Amino acid sequence: RRLRETESGWQGQASQAPEIPAERLEILLTRTPGKSATLHFGNDDLVLTWSDGELCLARRSLENGEWQYRYWNAPATGLQILCDHSSVEIFINQGEGVMSSRYFPAQPATLSFSGEAELQARY
Repeated sequence: RRLRETESGWQGQASQAPEIPAERLEILLTRTPGKSATLHFGNDDLVLTWSDGELCLARRSLENGEWQYRYWNAPATGLQILCDHSSVEIFINQGEGVMSSRYFPAQPATLSFSGEAELQARY
């Protein structure tokens, strides 16, 4: 089944982006270099920070509640993100790298944004 039944788009400052339902989502993102953006999955159950030269994926451990981090230490020019109700897969630079994680939001999964970076999104 296709994730995008109808395509939407958005462009502007990350902090002004709409919250997007993420129980079944495919989103393509590009970011204008120079400022960072943060993507919040669920109620900050999973957080992706996107800055020049680095991606940082953070999630809380189910065992002890401590934050766990994964890094991509190279420029990321574009992301393709696939979400369902409990998992996220992030394809970096058209598949050059991949980050994935499980998460368990208390509410229906959503994706929200913060930061000053200019983003372009198709979903």
